[in-house]
Amino acid sequence: MKRPRDKAAAENAVNVVNKRVIGYFDDDVFTSLTELNDAIEERVREINHDIRRADDTTRWERFNTEERELLGSLPDAGFEDVEWKELKAARNYHVTADTQRYSVPFALAGKLLRVRLTSSRVTVFDGNDMLCEHPRLTGRKGQYSTLPEHVPPQHRNIDGLWFRRWFTDRARSVGPATVTVIEQILDGQVIEAQGYLSCQNILAGWAKTTGNGWRRPAKSS
Repeated sequence: MKRPRDKAAAENAVNVVNKRVIGYFDDDVFTSLTELNDAIEERVREINHDIRRADDTTRWERFNTEERELLGSLPDAGFEDVEWKELKAARNYHVTADTQRYSVPFALAGKLLRVRLTSSRVTVFDGNDMLCEHPRLTGRKGQYSTLPEHVPPQHRNIDGLWFRRWFTDRARSVGPATVTVIEQILDGQVIEAQGYLSCQNILAGWAKTTGNGWRRPAKSS
């Protein structure tokens, strides 16, 4: 909590800015933000270095003799804006924040989790307990950040219902170009299982469009 003396000093500083900076330029006209900033910078320098107070000292002299040695060093990392969200972990054990996907322990799929976002990091909490942290993804939508320890065994060993051959066999019934697309999707994932849903959507879309299930469309005569 600020002491009354600190509060008075802060209020006095605001009054100085109002009277000696804002009021000083009251009748001036500036044609650019750069011009205005330069004028403010020069005025602040005059206030701190040139204008003497009742005790014949300048603000800069008082700072050097009384306050400088009390200052601590700046932190190594700069301040970052923080945003908090409550996000549900999907069945693929990832939470989606701003179109990007970040893994959590697979046992937490379906659970509502707290997520802290900064410009550089995404940190996931279960209540007040930190679960994991990811570098924040930018650029192309729908990217994955997946930590190996979050992946369930069936996805590591691809022994579940879906696996590469399951998709390539069905893509082959459509045509070689579709096989190429499916293989590119699967090869482009850190964890191959991350591409299964995209592959399923492509093949299901083709089946819906043709109405032929997994059968090759009839050739036109």
